[in-house]
Amino acid sequence: MKPALGATLTLVAALGAPAPAHAHALDLTTAKVEVRDRHAEIVVEVDLVRLVATVDPTAGDATALAAADDARLARHLAAARGVLEAGAHLDADGAEIPLTLRRMPTTADLRRAAHDATTPDGHPSATLRFEATRSLPEARQVTVALPPALGRVLYTYSQPTTRLGQAGAGASFAVLAPRAEVTPTTRVEPRAAPEPASDRGWLAVVAGVLAVVALLTHVVPSARRALA
Repeated sequence: MKPALGATLTLVAALGAPAPAHAHALDLTTAKVEVRDRHAEIVVEVDLVRLVATVDPTAGDATALAAADDARLARHLAAARGVLEAGAHLDADGAEIPLTLRRMPTTADLRRAAHDATTPDGHPSATLRFEATRSLPEARQVTVALPPALGRVLYTYSQPTTRLGQAGAGASFAVLAPRAEVTPTTRVEPRAAPEPASDRGWLAVVAGVLAVVALLTHVVPSARRALA
C-alpha cells in the first residue's frame, strides 16, 4: 500500500456501494486507532447486519437473519471475517504492519443485532478489534485502510501517555495546546509629514537671499572688468 503524504496521521477508508437500508442503520462506521508503547489497536463499531448483507447479499434482511439457525449465521460471519482480514491494512511511514482480527462477533451477536434492527429502540452494532502483530517502528505517519464493506468510516486517533506514580504522588502530562493562527500583515511604510506653510515661506526667502549673493559675487565683478 502506498503511503499517503501530508499530515502526521493519515487515515484512509475506501467507500463501497451502499447496502440496503434498514431500521436504525448506523450512518457511519467508527474506528478508534490507538497507538500505545508502539503497539497499535483499531476498535471498530459497525452495523453488523449491514456488514453481513454487504458481504453476502443472499443473507437476507434483518428479519431473515434473526430467524436463521446458527450454522447459517456462522457461514455469514466466516465470509465477513475473510473480507475484513483481507481488507484491513496498517503501515508506518510506508512499512506494512500486519494486522490480526482479535475480536469478531459471534452468531449470538449477529442474531441479537438482527433482532435489534427490527425493533424501534434497537442498536444493531457490534465491535471488531484489530491488533498489530508486531511493534511499530519510529514513524512520523500512520496509515490505516479498512475494507469497502464497512462503508464510510469516522476515524479517531489517540496516543495515550502512561505514567507510574508512587503512592500519594501525582503525575504530570504535557498538554498539546492548539497553535495560534497567525494572520499575514501588510507592511505600510510611514508617509512623510507635510512641511508646514511657515517653513515653506522661510525656505523661499533663504533661496532668494542666496541667489542675490551669488549675483553680487560673480556677475557684478565680471561686469566691472568688462567696462574697465
